[in-house]
Amino acid sequence: MYKTVIEFKNDIPKEELDELIGICNKAFSTRVGKTVGKSEVQNQISYSGSKYLYGCLRLGVSSLRRINGFLDYVESWKWIDSNPSENCDMLEVFKMPVF
Repeated sequence: MYKTVIEFKNDIPKEELDELIGICNKAFSTRVGKTVGKSEVQNQISYSGSKYLYGCLRLGVSSLRRINGFLDYVESWKWIDSNPSENCDMLEVFKMPVF
């Protein structure tokens, strides 16, 4: 099982939050598959899937990362992997320099 959990900042107006969730839903509907977002907590959405949706999840994460200004709305972003040693904080990953 693979999962990514995006928590948005608390001060985002509902209309803007709904728009951000719509952007996320589009990002996780890809050429390699589709996974539906689940929101059990306000300001948070998660996407998950089996190994068959791994590519979809990674492509969705990558797509959101490239949206100018998207990360400004994100409080935390976790990647939860079937291999616990691969779990990570995506915001920290995005800060790492690429050589």
